[in-house]
Amino acid sequence: MSERAAHEWQRRAAAEMRSAGLAAELAARAIRIGLPQLASPLFRAAEDELQHASDASLVAAELGAGGIVLDVEDLSFAREPGGPLDDLFVPALQSLAIGETLAVPLFRAMATAATEPLAKRALNRIVSDEARHAALGWRVVDAVAARDPEGAANVAKRRLPGLLGPFQIGFGEAKGPDLEAADRAWGLLDAAAYRTIWRRTWLRTLAPRLARRGWWGPRDVPGL
Repeated sequence: MSERAAHEWQRRAAAEMRSAGLAAELAARAIRIGLPQLASPLFRAAEDELQHASDASLVAAELGAGGIVLDVEDLSFAREPGGPLDDLFVPALQSLAIGETLAVPLFRAMATAATEPLAKRALNRIVSDEARHAALGWRVVDAVAARDPEGAANVAKRRLPGLLGPFQIGFGEAKGPDLEAADRAWGLLDAAAYRTIWRRTWLRTLAPRLARRGWWGPRDVPGL
């Protein structure tokens, strides 16, 4: 068994649980600002993420790891100072639109690399859902932006460098030891793969989408 894989799958289960909590919170915020049509798909996304968390927990358990380790603070989602519209717009932009768009090629690469059946099934399920979640993220931010196009553009331009920062650090500047064959069998990727996925997704998908909306001018971010 791979201790590194056990830790990674336990961490992934917690991350999926947090994603479920965020999607449910965003559904409530959508209702609050008068966009109830977004609530049902957001709640469905929350259900998907709960299933992902359950699947990841099973893989972690198979590897000898314990249950999901989740601090209550992980489910305390900050309110935005700009008000109710920003409360939905900013986290949806970072976690759904950007984060889930990046997750699609990431988990596809993991699923392709995995040879252990339990891990491969879990990863394939995630891949099948993440493209839909990414599309939902862009739908949410566009719906909020339609309420106040100029305000949304100003918020996006001001906040995007900070919102992109965690992805740049976690993916674009990823570092780590070489993986063993056992790690790869459970769907782990090396640091070079993370860097490649970030660069390719930024240049081919994220930067063009943000630029089309008038929210991002330069083609590159620091470190690319």
